[in-house]
Amino acid sequence: MNAARRRSAICSSPGVRADILIIGAGPAGATAATLLARAGRDVVVVEKSTFPRRKVCGEFIAGSGIAVLRELGLEDEFDAAAGPEVRRIAVWAGKRTLEAPMPGDQYPRALERDQLDTMLLDAAVRSGARVVREPVPANTTIRAFGSWQRNAQPKPSDLFGFQAHFSGGEQPPNTIALIPFPGGYGGLVERAQGRSTFACCIRRDRLEAIREQGTGAGESVLRHAILACRTLGDALAGATLDGPWLGAGPLHPGIRPRYADGTYAIGNAAGEAHPVVGEGIAMAMQSGALLTECLLHGGDYERLWHRRFALRLRVSAALAHLAMLPGAPRLAPILGGMPSLLTAAALLSGKRAAS
Repeated sequence: MNAARRRSAICSSPGVRADILIIGAGPAGATAATLLARAGRDVVVVEKSTFPRRKVCGEFIAGSGIAVLRELGLEDEFDAAAGPEVRRIAVWAGKRTLEAPMPGDQYPRALERDQLDTMLLDAAVRSGARVVREPVPANTTIRAFGSWQRNAQPKPSDLFGFQAHFSGGEQPPNTIALIPFPGGYGGLVERAQGRSTFACCIRRDRLEAIREQGTGAGESVLRHAILACRTLGDALAGATLDGPWLGAGPLHPGIRPRYADGTYAIGNAAGEAHPVVGEGIAMAMQSGALLTECLLHGGDYERLWHRRFALRLRVSAALAHLAMLPGAPRLAPILGGMPSLLTAAALLSGKRAAS
């Protein structure tokens, strides 16, 4: 769908009423909108941003998320735009490089958020969903607008996220690399046409300590990560930065109410995994599909959500804690001796298609 057609699908809010109102057109909201509209429900999506848009994100889509894209009929469009299959997990810790196979038979791939979000919203519009700029009255309301908490008291442990796109470089093919560094961690994954995404999180107190005067926060974090990991520096030595760094935060991983004040929550509004496991996009789409199933055919959404996603969030919290420890690189010999631990951690964090 071209931009002109997408704009024509955006209606003004006055006088509009909906059976189902979805607040937010990201992966969770657009997935739910598509499935509900296809089932004949009258769906209105509220989205204030103009698509396409870039967002701070690792842009890594796990196999369970690709399964949802297949259900939405977007497999061919996704295949044409996404990067190569990610068949191996690597940990670049200090001077060590450790690798293990990615579990499952549906391998993850990476795709820019501006392309993915636009693809999903276009599918929702084609299915009959309407897009508005302001909320409208509805019988059922679904919150799909993320988990940002405004005016929260700043804490040293607050996490901030940064992202950059690169062209070129020497990243190992078909591999996602996790890079722990003091106070944070990053990930590097290949996208299509020899491009890559570097995304990272860092604690507020560590960011303040390493921030270089006259240098952007993202660049400062990258230098900090390269000092801790020579392999990352080698991988990006010949790379060119594509566009500006993006920053966001503080992030607030954790489980939140899935139904409160008469509204449902999906995506990060329901529960946010630490980015270390790369499950954000896949979980968002899966939660949208799960709520749709419950609304159409019955089911206890809160209980089913907890059964499907709670373990992933707990695993992500544990792995993030380990990755940010000052002595994280010293754990490398343990992982090196048992690479199956990497595969097992990936399996527990959701790196498989939904059954």
